[in-house]
Amino acid sequence: MMQLNELASRYLPESAKTQIRKARMLQLGPRQLTSSWRVLPDFLVLGVQKSGTTSLFQYLMQHRQIASSFKKEVHFFDWNYTKGASWYRAFFPTRGKVNRRARSFGQYLCGEATPYYIFHPGVPKRVHGLLPAAKFIVVLRNPVDRAYSHYQHSVTRNQETCSFEEAIAREPERLRGEEEKLNRDEAYVSIPHIQHSYFSRGCYADQFQRWFEYFPSESFFIASTEELSANPQIVCDEITDFLELSSQTVRASRRHNANRYSPMSESFREVLAGRYRDHNQRLYEMLGRDFGWDR
Repeated sequence: MMQLNELASRYLPESAKTQIRKARMLQLGPRQLTSSWRVLPDFLVLGVQKSGTTSLFQYLMQHRQIASSFKKEVHFFDWNYTKGASWYRAFFPTRGKVNRRARSFGQYLCGEATPYYIFHPGVPKRVHGLLPAAKFIVVLRNPVDRAYSHYQHSVTRNQETCSFEEAIAREPERLRGEEEKLNRDEAYVSIPHIQHSYFSRGCYADQFQRWFEYFPSESFFIASTEELSANPQIVCDEITDFLELSSQTVRASRRHNANRYSPMSESFREVLAGRYRDHNQRLYEMLGRDFGWDR
């Protein structure tokens, strides 16, 4: 049977979805009153957008030793950072609950997933300031496919009227100066940086370079969308091992947030693949592994 959230996502107009989101956020009020009793997350799923993070998060939340945040995408370190740590703590369980679960299971961790974190230039420093011992999970997708999926996502939400080729061509102009504004003003939210960063979000080496300035590479578990799709159980077992938790059978079903759309033209796919080739090679050298996207 289709769940209520899925029904709302599929059939309700955007105005109604906004009201639902506002109603959910109002529930934070009582939780903020007990913020000092609540824990901060042990791990973050950083991204990347349109790479399977929703499916992965659903798999991880099945684990008896993992607690979810109050909502999946908290967006604290990017959009809500000026609201402070007490606001952020309201999204997580109380220490009492965590301690009780830990006594039952040996260990009990909390996490959240916000795929914009990896791309926002100010987030690594902010995370290090509040969660210096955190662990990070990243799912990477072939950047050509990721860019096209992101574009189609924007089209579906009426955020994009250009053709894919034109949107890629206009991206430098649209994003000009946005990273500087994000670094200068902690409260600034950049709509172009969120909606129109189709090519830039696939330049993964640039993003990891920022994160590795604050955290060692050992703090990151990195998988590909292809690996997650082919065998979610293996990937989740590797993640639970990374988090030092026991293994648990994953109930994998359909992909979450998967949309259908017409394929990209082969000629433009070749153009994009060529533009990403150097970026991919830098990533392979940085991580010591080849994802095979250039073959």
